[in-house]
Amino acid sequence: FMVPANDSSVPTVCFGSCINCPMEIDALVINNFDTPGQAGNYTSGGEWHEYEESSNQGNFSSLIQVPASQIPGNDSPAMLHNWGVVADLGWGGYTGIYDIFETPMDLSDYNNLTFRFKNQNMPSPWNFEVPSLEFRVILWDISDVDGEYSSRADVETWWAFFKPSAGESLIMNAPEDGWVEYRIPLVDNGRNDDVGGYRDGFANPGVGWGVSIAGNDALDIDQIGGIAIEVVYGGSFLVTEGSYLIDDVQAIYTSGVPGCTEATACNFNPDATIDDGSCYDCIDVTLSVDMNEEDTHPDGVYFAGGNFGQDGLLMDDADGDDIWHVTVSVPEDQVGQTKTYKFRNQPALGTWNGFEDPNGLIAGGCNTGEYNDRFFVVPSQDSSFSTVCYGSCFGCDVVTETVDVTFAVNMANLDTDPSGVYMAGGNFGGSPPGQLMDDSDGDDVWTITLPAAPGSEITYKFANGPIAANWSGMFENVPQDCGVGEYSDRTFTVPEQDAAVDTVCFSDCLNCIEDYPVDVIFNLDMNGVVAFNGTDAPYVFGSYNEWDNFQSQSMMSDEDGDGIYSTTVTGFMFNDSVTVLFGYGQTIEQVPAVCGTADPELGMYVRELPLRDADGESVIDLDPVAFGQCPVDNSPRVHLKVDVNSVVSNWPDDVSLCVVGSFNGWSNACYEEMMDEDGDGIYEVIIGDLEPGEDYEFKFLANEGWGDAITESGAPLGSSCDFNPNDDFDNYGFTAVEGMVDLGTFGWNECASLSNDVYEIIPTQFSSKAYPNPFNPYVSIAYELPESGQVKVEIVNLLGQNVKTLINDMQSPGSYVYKWNGKDANGISVNSGMYFAIINRESERNILKITYLK
Repeated sequence: FMVPANDSSVPTVCFGSCINCPMEIDALVINNFDTPGQAGNYTSGGEWHEYEESSNQGNFSSLIQVPASQIPGNDSPAMLHNWGVVADLGWGGYTGIYDIFETPMDLSDYNNLTFRFKNQNMPSPWNFEVPSLEFRVILWDISDVDGEYSSRADVETWWAFFKPSAGESLIMNAPEDGWVEYRIPLVDNGRNDDVGGYRDGFANPGVGWGVSIAGNDALDIDQIGGIAIEVVYGGSFLVTEGSYLIDDVQAIYTSGVPGCTEATACNFNPDATIDDGSCYDCIDVTLSVDMNEEDTHPDGVYFAGGNFGQDGLLMDDADGDDIWHVTVSVPEDQVGQTKTYKFRNQPALGTWNGFEDPNGLIAGGCNTGEYNDRFFVVPSQDSSFSTVCYGSCFGCDVVTETVDVTFAVNMANLDTDPSGVYMAGGNFGGSPPGQLMDDSDGDDVWTITLPAAPGSEITYKFANGPIAANWSGMFENVPQDCGVGEYSDRTFTVPEQDAAVDTVCFSDCLNCIEDYPVDVIFNLDMNGVVAFNGTDAPYVFGSYNEWDNFQSQSMMSDEDGDGIYSTTVTGFMFNDSVTVLFGYGQTIEQVPAVCGTADPELGMYVRELPLRDADGESVIDLDPVAFGQCPVDNSPRVHLKVDVNSVVSNWPDDVSLCVVGSFNGWSNACYEEMMDEDGDGIYEVIIGDLEPGEDYEFKFLANEGWGDAITESGAPLGSSCDFNPNDDFDNYGFTAVEGMVDLGTFGWNECASLSNDVYEIIPTQFSSKAYPNPFNPYVSIAYELPESGQVKVEIVNLLGQNVKTLINDMQSPGSYVYKWNGKDANGISVNSGMYFAIINRESERNILKITYLK
């Protein structure tokens, strides 16, 4: 101290410090959620606003106050945040909430932001793995705001990142962990990216993320105008949801500094005075890139992208040989995990620009993922990887010969997208939208020639049109006979010289068959058609004769009197797209939607003529099909139905329904579209190509793909229709058998009524009922079938005339239910009165009396 001129007292200091010991300061409560408004959505009168960046209804945040009496281990109310995330952006997806303070808060007397957190439900799994999500806490710095502010874009935003890669993402906590308190230092951690963790304080990416003003780039904790919370996923093909409780968001002052105090740990914090249990050991991985064949940027070379963030790490060239090095420390518990990255020959901070060209990585086969990143697998001990040349898989001194490989796909069997055909997917298709192929000669055989390294194995697919940023698109369905891997990609091993891969037909293992003439023998089963007496001979007509059933129809005859009528029609070509119908007199069959194709001009369902089943033969003899019925088929298949009447009022008018599932490894979001033939709100589809004895799981999806889905429907967890109650997936399921499996009609997110879960319960005796009865507008015909057999269910009037046949098919043991809407086979409403539902089986006939009241 400087000796003063008068007697004086030197200010009191704390032992070992330049200032007095800090006094205890009461915590500043930011939100304790003790009132419903403090824990509610703004739209319901609460304080919290939901992010509006995504229009996808799968991205949501629903908030509610939970009383203390309903929270074990908590003595005060808390906020429950039910959230959902859809990866509908190029890099992933997120949801978020924010609370704008009525009066800005001064936090300058405090050094930590704290809150208590309890995970209620971990992220729901996708593709049989729980997705890794990030949690973020954001402060709104309004020191540079001029006027009003209502979103992140109006303020200087500061993020604290809870990273799953560092094991710090509390959204990944197991629910049984209970309540955990978290502390975030109220300091600027000096970063402008999201690489740091929450223990470092708050980071400011600036304007690079497009959701912040520039400001003064200083964390002014004396002028905090709001707080926000985000749940974030970085990736693609994801729909996930979960929930958590949060309580007691406060600013506190503590003289202790929590952190890792073990000097040997790789996350040792020399400033920490309180060990917070965060210490972990690391594996040091050293990577090097040779820039001698490049003009190195004056600001140096960066290691970035993939798992290492947008900006990444500046590499080192201390010896000036233009070979740049970086050592990254990876937590020891991540041994065996794959990490992705690229090198960047310029800072380009805040952008995704300046990375090395992936073409050399693709050619050398050292790429992975949709962005063709480099990758390494975390070793079990400190390691250094070989130096590579920038933009190459090899060292600059390695001669990297490549050969040209030509790929070709024949699109003759479908309508080619106006945007063209693309090569995409696998490890060679390039990032979205894929590699555009060429058809300059207009023969609809599309080709592309690309360089590749000899000996490398290429996986890929063709796509009818470009691929979206989330990798959704019209990918071909490659048959298992020529597909490999989880996504059934095509594969090719590159030889030592230029090569041309054999031309294949889209979604086939071989090339398309050249167009040629095919004669078709039609066979129609008229047995059991009540109104048919043989006076008017049946006929076939269709798109091939412009639907003329008066003059140019093809008449059919029954030479042997067995009730099977036949005719041969010539003039078809193998690649023709033809639809047909059968009729007799003025009566035209009504084809069920599940085996028909909608014709918008006719306003009805028609039959597709399977000309390509000829497979090179000049004549195709079709199996007999019953008039107005689906073809009899004993191949393993399933009839799926879902009733959407309880939820459809909340959906847009153009919503479509489909089935997704393990039928093709969940690889294509929308596997089969479902149809509602009679407008009763029950959508259905028949799925074939199943293996007897194989288990299949599925869900229903509203709209075409996971990324665009309005909502999905699955089994209530642990319910009787939860196919595997021992896992965390809410999938419906069944076991395929020979013939049709009919699971009944599922409610939306509910089990099926009278579901024939053949893998659990097989009826021991036949029973049937009709309900409600009398009925209007629908009656359900339900029955329990104890043994396999041909079953025909038809509605008959008092004169014994067939009104409509509901089903005529081979059925397996189980429970079945069918609805009748009071309309005949031509879709015309019948009169009020008494009718009979007749269930014909091989062993007996059962009759149910039903009454229709208008």
